[in-house]
Amino acid sequence: MDASWIQECAVFGVGFVLMRGNRRILMGTKNGRTVPSALYAEAECLEWAMKTMIREGYTSVHFETYCVQLVKLVQKVEDWPAMAEIIEEITITSRSFVSFSITHLPRGMNKRADCFAKAARARSDTFSLVFVETPVWLASVASLLES
Repeated sequence: MDASWIQECAVFGVGFVLMRGNRRILMGTKNGRTVPSALYAEAECLEWAMKTMIREGYTSVHFETYCVQLVKLVQKVEDWPAMAEIIEEITITSRSFVSFSITHLPRGMNKRADCFAKAARARSDTFSLVFVETPVWLASVASLLES
């Protein structure tokens, strides 16, 4: 999962890719009105991805993010009062899973989710998509962003 946030931009984007082994089985992308920070955008991404997984019937999920700070907050290693509300929402949502975990992933290892997040931020209309096959419009954008 990944978020794309720029301070001067009115929109942030998020994306996730659910893998089973080496196979992509579910993907999602959406955007929303700006949030206070990149860390907050990453937390919004995690919360949305978690709720999507639950809605789609996945009860055992391991999340990976390059955002070390988010991992520390979710694992209660650190506490940031400005993030307390959304971290509490993530904690509550995590109780809906039979198995939930989150770990750090090096930035270069989540290129597809990063591309989805950047493509979502680039759109001016608010949208949310969950899909099994990458839509044509998104595939062309993702291939441009990956190069």
